Amino acid sequence: MGDLGMKLFCSRGELGPADSKSLRLLEFEVPPGTGALRVDFDFAPIFSEDAEQNRASMERAVREYLGERAGCPEAFAEMLAREDIARYLARIRNLLNWLVYDPAGRCRGRWDFRADGSWQTSTIGPQASSPGFTDGPVLPGRWSIVLEAHLICTPRCRYALEVQRCESDDLPELAPNRPRPRRLTGSSAASPRPEARQGWLRGEMHAHSMHSDGAYLVSELAARAAAAGLDFVALTDHNTTSGCAEAARCEEPVFIRAEELTTFCGHFCLYGTGRTVEWHRAGERIRIERIADEVRAEGVLFSLAHPFQIGDPFCTGCRWPGQDPPADRFDLVEIWSGCWQARGVEIRRAIDLWDRLWDRGLRPVGVAGRDWHDERQADGPGRRFARTVVAAKERSERALLEGLRRGAVYLSTGPHLDLRILAEAGPVDLDRGAEPLRLPAGGEAAVEAALEGEIPEGALFRLVRDGHVAREVPASATLHMPVRGPGRYRAEVWSADGEPLLLSNHLLVEEA
Repeated sequence: MGDLGMKLFCSRGELGPADSKSLRLLEFEVPPGTGALRVDFDFAPIFSEDAEQNRASMERAVREYLGERAGCPEAFAEMLAREDIARYLARIRNLLNWLVYDPAGRCRGRWDFRADGSWQTSTIGPQASSPGFTDGPVLPGRWSIVLEAHLICTPRCRYALEVQRCESDDLPELAPNRPRPRRLTGSSAASPRPEARQGWLRGEMHAHSMHSDGAYLVSELAARAAAAGLDFVALTDHNTTSGCAEAARCEEPVFIRAEELTTFCGHFCLYGTGRTVEWHRAGERIRIERIADEVRAEGVLFSLAHPFQIGDPFCTGCRWPGQDPPADRFDLVEIWSGCWQARGVEIRRAIDLWDRLWDRGLRPVGVAGRDWHDERQADGPGRRFARTVVAAKERSERALLEGLRRGAVYLSTGPHLDLRILAEAGPVDLDRGAEPLRLPAGGEAAVEAALEGEIPEGALFRLVRDGHVAREVPASATLHMPVRGPGRYRAEVWSADGEPLLLSNHLLVEEA
């Protein structure tokens, strides 16, 4: 622990597996005249290196992930051999985080572990706060830290947290973990960019920076996104919006202010939030339904993230256990998470969930997200990620949120789509979203879809009605199908070997 200033608070403790998914409230007093706070945090051991226990934990998670396919030896072995899973067999990390609140009740940020080792010391003050924390005055009075124990996988995990008062936060030594820009290499090089279509913007809906557990500064993320041909990025750092101020200084691409609400039981992305939204207060959890109602009343879009991702200990808290999430609160659902080659199992299940929600009369918009943290989520050989393509009248957060809200969206690894319903009153295009066409009895209409751009040989173009394939042709052709009665229609493109290349949101036909 450091000795740069006056010690205000120190807490040491021990956690065990029974403490997983628990909160600890720690409170301390800050005297008047404090210029900045320095928080030192350490815990040990960081990893479980019990190979037998780690393997048993990962095998349980993989079986749950595979569902009905868990009994297939080939599928099970293939999953365990996957690079990102195999590394967990050697060691699984204890997962702890902490959030800090000032006397006004304002969340001043969240600490996250970073593999580069720059994680032990954090500063909070009027300027030069560490990544994950917001700048502002250090108010005198009672502050609080909430320690989140997401996963304790070792028999004992000891932690130590110390808060010191500093006279100023503008000294470089007070922010030793403040990152420096790096030279961009590898996948940051420019890739072929599909020719832009008037009124449509391509982007990434799920990205992390060094303000949580991402590998990049916000400026680096912006440069990589521009090189990948993206028009917009939603900055969804875990339980903090501290990176939004940095994002506002980037001219390109357009950034959507966002946050990934990372709870013990499910992850949820909030789009258009100008503040950090917390899922617990004073050490007590808040019901997710209440959070959803509050943020939606503020105009924020509430989304279910990667609903079928592998759960504990691989992606701690990712899955919603034991019961269904509050589906009637979702404006959006992440139906295409990551790349198909690694996560095809969950993408299929997420699309099925999406159809079931629409069967119930709910109308969440489907979006894609690569869950961008580092080089592993960059386009490359064997890794093809979908972009979320949104109809927007201008290059702005406001226009993008409006397009997302109305469902004027399709998801694509490359091809452009034109999707419309032709009727006597005129065409209804996808850029109008899910605004229904009301068809009188005996009225005539047809669904028409056309593709532009490079499409692999042998790909299939499908029209899907109410979740079932109604027509299928080679992807080089235009798809046309008469409408007979009410229903919901979307377009899909699949490669010859069964990989999705494009999924649209729905056009609706209702009885007049």
